[in-house]
Amino acid sequence: MDPSSHKFYHKHEPDSRESLETYYSGDPDTTFKDDLLKFPVEKMHNAFSMGHMTGNLLIDISAGPIIHHLYSACEFFKEIILMRTNEQCIMEIMKWHDDRTGAFCWGHTAAHVTDLEGTSDQCEAKEMRLKSAITHVVKFDPETESLTDLIGVPQADCIITSFLLDVISKDEEDYVRNLRKILELLKPGGHLVLLGARHTSYYTVGGHKYHVFRYDETCKSKHLYKQQTAAVRVTEAHCHYWTFLSAYLETYFCGHPDMAFKDDTLSYPLEKLHNAFDMGHITGKILIDISAGPLIHLLYSACKFFQEIILMRTNEKCIMEIMKWLDDRTGAFCWGHVAKHVTDLEGKSHECEAKEMKLKSAITRVVKFDPESEDLTDPIGVPQADCILTAVLLDKICKDQDDYRRNLRKILKLLKPGGHLILIGTINASYYTVGVHRFHSFTYDENFVSSTLVAEGMTILQCEVTPRTSESLLITIRNTVVFCSSRLANRSRLKVKY
Repeated sequence: MDPSSHKFYHKHEPDSRESLETYYSGDPDTTFKDDLLKFPVEKMHNAFSMGHMTGNLLIDISAGPIIHHLYSACEFFKEIILMRTNEQCIMEIMKWHDDRTGAFCWGHTAAHVTDLEGTSDQCEAKEMRLKSAITHVVKFDPETESLTDLIGVPQADCIITSFLLDVISKDEEDYVRNLRKILELLKPGGHLVLLGARHTSYYTVGGHKYHVFRYDETCKSKHLYKQQTAAVRVTEAHCHYWTFLSAYLETYFCGHPDMAFKDDTLSYPLEKLHNAFDMGHITGKILIDISAGPLIHLLYSACKFFQEIILMRTNEKCIMEIMKWLDDRTGAFCWGHVAKHVTDLEGKSHECEAKEMKLKSAITRVVKFDPESEDLTDPIGVPQADCILTAVLLDKICKDQDDYRRNLRKILKLLKPGGHLILIGTINASYYTVGVHRFHSFTYDENFVSSTLVAEGMTILQCEVTPRTSESLLITIRNTVVFCSSRLANRSRLKVKY
């Protein structure tokens, strides 16, 4: 059949009930039970159970009368609004919602989700929870220019869209236009969960073939990146960025052998830190780590040279993520690949578990601070340290050179005279990407870092710049300042005018 003769979902409205029976029934012989039920439900469970996607409002803007992908989400949002393109879908959903005779049974999905959650005896309660969370089911016209103008739906903390873009978009240009309209419904810092079918050209309902826009993963990723805000205000960057903690860790710090950044963010800095601490002149009672994100991997080498390590982070989400790891909680990010790498460097590969325990016991406090405060220790009362480690924090919170100097000066107030500063950052970067969002990175070069440190009374012991080894559109870095070690003079701090 000529693809041009395929019907369009939103114009020709396939039979809603027949769609459900064909693709979503609980019959063991259902052809698509793994593709359309089991796999997406499990992925949704994993994503929401990590706890970083939560809020007041979730909007589900999907194709057909499906609700099964919302069972996991309903625990994390106070209100769910469903948006559908036609009355037939809405009527089918309302039959289920209101427990009417003849409603499609989603019990098999509720049972699967409660099994995943380890609460299989609460299947009925899960059903009721989802129904009570759904407050509106509204019709919209996908061809209108602004979805918000038409129906007055507020912006959401999270949007789920399942197969809608695939079935309403004629071509790539149309896909981009429709994606842009959907993203207008999303708050800054919010999450988009997109489900679709790659390399598909049609699906069948009741003997009729319906159009599906054919695309691949590269096409989808490219257009998600293009819809990012190109310039993120710095104040937004360190407030909203950490909503995406899990994606940040998985993108830049996971132990997968194919991870694009394993040399830039893991192997090379770990080796430089091992070498620096192993020389024995960077040691003392207290080390303060004042870095960006829930990172702890740079501390494995340091922990045997300091009695106490204090972590300072800008927000609660980072602290919660660190505490999950520190307390061995379910869902904590695994840093085992780093512990293994460091113990290999030390020639003690059999002591990987002991290294993990050593670092955890050395960390005595994880405290929140306000980077915009003039005194970073107010009101947390952190003592001055023998060593400060700061990794990419200045890159992320500083707007310009003056802001960098000002923030560095505040950090150095935490350092004892004669103490060491270890600074890790990025050279010539302007942004980095997490999920589908771009975040600001202050652009500077090696000369600026060196001159700024010297102006603040630091003696530079080592400053090494390494060429970037990874190629990715996720981040603009040509070089990385992997290791910059300096010592604060024992004399009074210089008064510097700029």
